[in-house]
Amino acid sequence: MNKLSGFDLVERARALQPLIAAEANEIERTRRLTQPVVSALLENGLYRALLPKSLGGSEAPLEIFMQMQEEIAKADASTAWCLGQCSVCAMVSAYIDPEPANEIFNVAPGILAWGAIAHTVIGAADLEHESFHARDTIYGGLSNQDRNRNHEALTFEWRGETKAVTADLAVRHDIFNRFKDATSVRAGWVRPARFSTSASSAPRC
Repeated sequence: MNKLSGFDLVERARALQPLIAAEANEIERTRRLTQPVVSALLENGLYRALLPKSLGGSEAPLEIFMQMQEEIAKADASTAWCLGQCSVCAMVSAYIDPEPANEIFNVAPGILAWGAIAHTVIGAADLEHESFHARDTIYGGLSNQDRNRNHEALTFEWRGETKAVTADLAVRHDIFNRFKDATSVRAGWVRPARFSTSASSAPRC
């Protein structure tokens, strides 16, 4: 019986089992594929299993792709999951223009993955009221003083979180009855344990 197109992907996946199994504990500990595993998957074309042939991929039949995944999963299920995620993402190349598709999939490392973003939206309103009363008992009330100050603040904040990065944007508008209103904006993003930056801006009253 003739082998299906792309069957060599299954054989390559089987040949990588010892390497992947040896790296499995480190993958579990760091929660990411190790560089030796990523390099091996790249060099053997496994990330390009579902990439169209027009972009240099294997465009393997689904049956072959699942057999390839099965062989990888025998060594480490996490590696198979990551490989499957990136491989399926490569299928989007069939629905975008050739130029951007080439920029994504034919420029090293040529891997695309996306994931869920957790969105959080927060709204808040603050209200302050201060009153000041002073009574004149000497000059018949000529210097009596009654003052009040009102301050309202409206705040809107959005936060988006992924495993790799957390970003946030906050806008606050302050309303005063005795001063000029003010609006401030704060934006920032954080990449855990690697880099963080933030910026804020508020106009002068």
